[in-house]
Amino acid sequence: MFRVDASNEHGQFIVWVIDNSGLVSSARRWHDAALGFGGEHVIAAANPDSSEVAAAWLGGVCYHGPTLTVDGSSDGLDMTVRPHEGEGPPDGFCNFLGVTYGVVLSLSAPVAQDNVSVDLVQ
Repeated sequence: MFRVDASNEHGQFIVWVIDNSGLVSSARRWHDAALGFGGEHVIAAANPDSSEVAAAWLGGVCYHGPTLTVDGSSDGLDMTVRPHEGEGPPDGFCNFLGVTYGVVLSLSAPVAQDNVSVDLVQ
């Protein structure tokens, strides 16, 4: 499991990366994640030349500890984002959404864009 500091102007946050693939060697914050969005709620961008894959999603500031789970292999890498994992608001209500989170994963093998999928589980 990797811990990524995802702090932003709204506070300090942690994203947990769970690697079931055995490919992830490190994980870091994607500082320019907001630039990658074109209206989607979640995106994935592979860079085979550097053996990296990035994922970004829209979440909120009310849950601390969203997770990114990585499964599969370099022939088919599946990522699942769970933005509402972790400790939530005491009353269960959160109206502050639309915060961009992004994580860059360094991999032990290159993965082509066509071999990457990402799902957002609410």
